Amino acid sequence: MSKYTSLFVISFIILILSFLCSLSMGRYDIEVATLIKFMSWKFLHVGSLPHENILLSNIIFDIRFPRIATVILVGAALSVSGGAFQAMFVNPLVSPGILGVLAGASFGAAFGIVISDSWLGVQLLSFVFGFVAVLFALAIAELSQAHSFPHFCQSSNIQQILTISFQP
Repeated sequence: MSKYTSLFVISFIILILSFLCSLSMGRYDIEVATLIKFMSWKFLHVGSLPHENILLSNIIFDIRFPRIATVILVGAALSVSGGAFQAMFVNPLVSPGILGVLAGASFGAAFGIVISDSWLGVQLLSFVFGFVAVLFALAIAELSQAHSFPHFCQSSNIQQILTISFQP
C-alpha cells in the first residue's frame, strides 16, 4: 500500500469516527450503544426497537445528520477550491485574496445585506460578485497585456482596491 493510499484510508476512518461522535454528542446526548441499536434497527432491521425511537429519529435525521452532512460537504468544497488555487498558481501559500475573490465576495455580501431580506439573496450576490471580481481582474490583466504572474497580481490588486472602495 502506498503512502498516499494509507493516508487516505486513515483520513477516511477519522472522518467516519468524527461523524459518529457528532451524531452522539449534543444538547441531548445519545449513548453509543443506543445509537448503534437504533441504527441497526433502522437500516438493518436487526434487534428491538428502542422505546424512544421517535425522539431519536427526530434528533438524528432532522437535526444532526443534515448539519453534519453540510459540514462535510462544505469542507470538501473548500479543500477542492484551495487545491485548485494552489494548482493554478503553483504556490502552496496562495489565498483567495490574490484573484480578488475575497474582496468581490465581501462586496457582494455587504450589498446583499443592504438590498435583500433573504439569506439566499445575500449568498447569491456574494457568489456572483466574487465571480465577477475574478473576471474583472482577468479583463484588467488582458487589457494591460499582463502575461506574467506579477503583472497579473498587480491587476488583481487594482481590482481589489476598486471593489473595496465602493463597499456600502
